[in-house]
Amino acid sequence: MQIINSQSKFKNEDTAVVVGKFDCLHLGHMEIIDDILSRPLKSLVFTFSESPRIILSHSNEPVKNILTNAEKEKILEGKNIDYLLYYEFSKEFMSLSPEDFIRLLVEKYHMKYISAMDDFRFGSKNSGDTAFLQSMAQKYGYKCHIVPAVRNEDDEVITSTLIRSRISEGRIKSANDMLGYDYFVSGKIVHGRGMGKKVLDFPTINLIPDSKKLLPPNGAYVTKIEFPDGKIYGGMTNIGFKPTVSGKNHLGIETHIFDFDHDVYGRDCRVIFLKYIRPEKKFDSLTSLSEQLSRDKEFSKQYFIHI
Repeated sequence: MQIINSQSKFKNEDTAVVVGKFDCLHLGHMEIIDDILSRPLKSLVFTFSESPRIILSHSNEPVKNILTNAEKEKILEGKNIDYLLYYEFSKEFMSLSPEDFIRLLVEKYHMKYISAMDDFRFGSKNSGDTAFLQSMAQKYGYKCHIVPAVRNEDDEVITSTLIRSRISEGRIKSANDMLGYDYFVSGKIVHGRGMGKKVLDFPTINLIPDSKKLLPPNGAYVTKIEFPDGKIYGGMTNIGFKPTVSGKNHLGIETHIFDFDHDVYGRDCRVIFLKYIRPEKKFDSLTSLSEQLSRDKEFSKQYFIHI
């Protein structure tokens, strides 16, 4: 997969295109991505290095994404996408009329085919829709395929906003069902204080999440841990500030891997979230914390037995 930007010179290759923020690459997104991959054209994903939600936000609260750019790239690379285009979301881009945007795709990126969800909006003030996209197809020489909304088991339209809400509520299974894969956090394993192994007999690996990564509520979770070599282990993870041990206001992701005793500091890994266990809690003593961790471990192991 070749990653390009709006300043890159593009080859004279005919393309099949999808356009979107793609904050999470959910089941609906995968329908249109799989569609362009089935065409005898070069596949091109048109997105933005910074989500428009971040740029347009009027809130002082940081805007979080379900996938970081690195995580998004890994998934798209696994799908064998030819081109990932990070276009600059600028005032100039925001002022493009719907037809100007179509002309950009056709003239600069040689679009011959576009696949879009039926709620797709584009152009200045989101004034373009799928009806307009279809109406311009003959004029600009491309084919257009519109995919109906994908719904979850509760008949809700699957959207990034809905999935973001589920993750923020700790409803991990619901989010995973709509994503089509299990929500995860990836990163490099860093050294912690060693309290888990030395004091609690619960050795852990530690990740510092990307500052723009959307995380579930602080607390304990059943997780799987995947390393780049493809090996996967069961475990349990705590998201939080470790108030019982450190009292420091530093958010981290701390994971105890079951039946695992290897030095993995400095290695990349992916912590995959399966089920919420309990909220973060400050315990009266390390003994109380250790007893709770034992209960969490038993709960997690039973979960793996029954899935």
